[in-house]
Amino acid sequence: MGYTTLTVGWTRPADDGGSEIVGFVVQARELSRRAAAPPHLSAAGHLSAAQNASYSCIGSASASQCELAGLLAGTSYELRVAARNSVGVSAWSPDVTNKTLAPTAPGAPGEPLSSASDPYELVWEAAADHGAVIEAYDVQMDDWWTNSTQWRTVRNASGASLDARSLPFPPPNYQEELLPDSVYKVRVAARNGQGVSPWSLSGSLSTTAAGACGNHPDLTLFRDERTTLHHAIMNGLIACLTSSNRTSCAIGHVEQLGLSYGCSICWAEDGLCTLSKCIVQCLDPSSAACLACSREYCSPALNVCTGVPKWAYPT
Repeated sequence: MGYTTLTVGWTRPADDGGSEIVGFVVQARELSRRAAAPPHLSAAGHLSAAQNASYSCIGSASASQCELAGLLAGTSYELRVAARNSVGVSAWSPDVTNKTLAPTAPGAPGEPLSSASDPYELVWEAAADHGAVIEAYDVQMDDWWTNSTQWRTVRNASGASLDARSLPFPPPNYQEELLPDSVYKVRVAARNGQGVSPWSLSGSLSTTAAGACGNHPDLTLFRDERTTLHHAIMNGLIACLTSSNRTSCAIGHVEQLGLSYGCSICWAEDGLCTLSKCIVQCLDPSSAACLACSREYCSPALNVCTGVPKWAYPT
């Protein structure tokens, strides 16, 4: 017995009618449709097209049971068996009633893993539906950026796979894409009309490093100094205005804040661009006008250089 299957067993008849038994046929109908005409076999003992559409299965001459598949979960059925020989079909056995298992919430899906062909594609073994169609999968990730142990729901998937290149987190993060050079824990749960499955085992997704700042040490500094780093960079760059080599001065200043040399070049060039194009707006480096001007005129080049999503930039 299953959610959509019933196994029917029988005892071979003592009398084969003088011709060897060549097989058995099992038929079923929903108990709620009892008034409907019962399915039947042709005189030759073969299922017609109409009967092939009904719930039936055919057992071999030596069979003593047969599994009916494609039934409805939580439904009672009347079942009967007939034997066949070369002459025809026996009378049907007395009807018996049995019921498939009632549908329940799905079983847990398999552990989500990166596919062999694409590390950013998450795949997992589909959950057992337990008699009700899987409607969606909830996908959750840990969020190391906020230094939280809470799982965050990032997307609903219609099937047992998901492209992780764009997985927005809910507020307050407003994340538009995953961080480079990061390891994310991932888990999934299945939903059907009866409820939600247990969570899968935790899998992982590893993103690759990108650009000059898309590495874990620089990203960690971005996170830890998120509200002060940009201001500190701009103050240092202003101090380099009188230097005979502004670029070298600017790079050295940014590097002293803890960023890698390559990442420091990105921010030094962005700062010098800002000072060149937004000097009036940036008399107060922490002002919204300074940030808006810098983003308009200098951020496109910065985005290419850093390899980091804009939402992760210092503010």
